[in-house]
Amino acid sequence: MKTYKEMTNEILLRAKNIKRKRIRERIITWSLCAALLLSLNLFLFIPIKDIATDIKQYRGTEYYNLISKLNPVTNTVKADFGNNFQRIAHYLSNVFKSKSAEVDYEPKNENTEITNNQADNVTEGVLIKRDGNYIYYLKINFEGIQLDIYTLDGSSSSLVTEYTVVSDYCYEYDMTKFPVAEMYLYANKIVIAKNITVSEESKTSVIILDVSNPQEIKEENRFYISGFYVSSRIVDGKLITISDYMLNNNIDYDDKSKYIPTITVNGVSRDLSMSEIKTPDAAKTGNYIVIDYFDIISGKNLSDMAFLSYTGDIYVSAENIYLTYSYNAYYKNKNNVDIIDKTDVSCVNFGSEALKLINTVTIDGVVNDQYSMDEYEGIFRLVTTCRKRSRKIIFGFEKSTLTETECNIYAFDINDLSESGKLLNFAPEYETVKSVRFDKNKVYIVSYIQTDPVFVFDLSDYSDIKKIGELSEIPGYSTNLITYIGGTLLGIGYGAGNNLNIAIYNISENEKLEIIDNYTENCEFPHKFKAYMIDKINNYIGMCVYSNGEYNYLLLRYENKKLVLKAEINLSAFRSILMENGRAVYVNGYIYIFTNNAVTVLDGNYNIAAKM
Repeated sequence: MKTYKEMTNEILLRAKNIKRKRIRERIITWSLCAALLLSLNLFLFIPIKDIATDIKQYRGTEYYNLISKLNPVTNTVKADFGNNFQRIAHYLSNVFKSKSAEVDYEPKNENTEITNNQADNVTEGVLIKRDGNYIYYLKINFEGIQLDIYTLDGSSSSLVTEYTVVSDYCYEYDMTKFPVAEMYLYANKIVIAKNITVSEESKTSVIILDVSNPQEIKEENRFYISGFYVSSRIVDGKLITISDYMLNNNIDYDDKSKYIPTITVNGVSRDLSMSEIKTPDAAKTGNYIVIDYFDIISGKNLSDMAFLSYTGDIYVSAENIYLTYSYNAYYKNKNNVDIIDKTDVSCVNFGSEALKLINTVTIDGVVNDQYSMDEYEGIFRLVTTCRKRSRKIIFGFEKSTLTETECNIYAFDINDLSESGKLLNFAPEYETVKSVRFDKNKVYIVSYIQTDPVFVFDLSDYSDIKKIGELSEIPGYSTNLITYIGGTLLGIGYGAGNNLNIAIYNISENEKLEIIDNYTENCEFPHKFKAYMIDKINNYIGMCVYSNGEYNYLLLRYENKKLVLKAEINLSAFRSILMENGRAVYVNGYIYIFTNNAVTVLDGNYNIAAKM
């Protein structure tokens, strides 16, 4: 028989063994849990990698550097989510998501020159031109593009020629942003730049016509540039075209035509060389801005240049082309990502017969349009809106918050784009720039969020840019600003309730900035500046509008400090999508109104004198 002591020791040993077993079981359980948590963490949070095409076989070729920059943006299978946790959270958010409201911040009887060019000695493309005897209208229809030529004989005006330029009509692009076609009249030649589609690829086509005899129009030349037509200019007999060449995904790098811009002149095509292609350190998008420089008289192609990952508004002065590319810059800040609007601006000189890149600078913000940029007395000036946002990802859900909006003015020396001065954050909080007009040493700016402040700044000293005028608390905003007559500024845009509002501002020296008069109408209206008749000699303002189910031509005249409605001509057959293409001009006491399907002539009393 065991003693008490032996029995006690046996019980203690048994208890010790049970404790050890439980500890081992807990360790195993904890280890399994840790392993499961680690596996789950790896499954949920290990980054999902993008899959890129192998390009090592192109190493050593002329375009290898370009291919290596294109590959991440065109030939890489991008992961939809950064990791599996985001994928699952996105799925669950779609399952349980409920609808919520979203807030978006975001007459002297003198004939007039038809083209309102932005820069001196730089001619912009239009749809209507005239010489001493004829008026030329580039008519755009669903059926194609046609050049119509008319005599200038008032009520006896007649059609001289209908010349079919091309029978295919390119409709893919926003006509308020990118024109389908534009033309120039230069040295008895009509130069037409337009979009075409060849084998599902967009190209810019330039056609040069001899119109010295309008009854016998002859085609002299035709050439093609990769990319859809964006804009063009004529400076001193040289044509500058800008096109946007967008690449497809999954490029076959063995076929250079799939990723290298080409120029075709007189039936001969050539690829741009690497020396003509400018690439950033890292490509952001798979597209180019392509510049072509062409002598109209000799028919010689002078120079070409392409910029990878560029797209945006352009400005052209008498010697320089300014290209812009806007994007978001991301900065990690603890658990947040700060997002700031940025724009790269490149200056290309064409003073000689070759295009030359001067420099590229990066600024905060984005420009609103070409009128937000200007060159004057050796200084390039521009106005931007910079939005700053903070992005958080909480349990896989992304939340972006607008933290700040700045309106800025920048000035750069055109010789090297070194900064000459700037003024930052000049507008009220969350205001954005809606329209800009430079006038020598002044700039007029409209910003907007709920009211329409008009600012005037003195740019005579770029190191000390000063606000010299402000007009606040105006409902709506102007989308276009134009320096007008007699010390006035013309604003066209939205009034209260998104109605058309046309306003005349007093901007005379030493006088208070104020509204002289305004005209409002409940209608839809075009937004392209070139769609407006702005006659600074005979004081006319006109445009096509849509109201109450009908299209009309609205004609105003500025008389005795009043905007007076002179005519509202019905254009019942006018097609809505072509509202941006209506044009009008005053010649020898008559007003000629052109649309895609009719010409209306008004006499001095604004009665219809002829219809063609």
